Amino acid sequence: MSHTHQVLRNTLMEHRVIPYFQPIINASTGTYTGAEILVRIHHINGEIVLPASFITSYTTYNELIQVTRFL
Repeated sequence: MSHTHQVLRNTLMEHRVIPYFQPIINASTGTYTGAEILVRIHHINGEIVLPASFITSYTTYNELIQVTRFL
């Protein structure tokens, strides 16, 4: 297993993959209609990592399904 793959797996095992719930509001009525989940990683240095930095790697190593299951 490559170092990158191991790091990705560790983020899941250490519960550093964080869901952020984005409300969906009907623009016409102003009512709440649901939510979408935005995923972030809480890096060990305290930074919040955006998906553009990690989604491709999770996909490359076939780990994206694990992220979905975790959420």
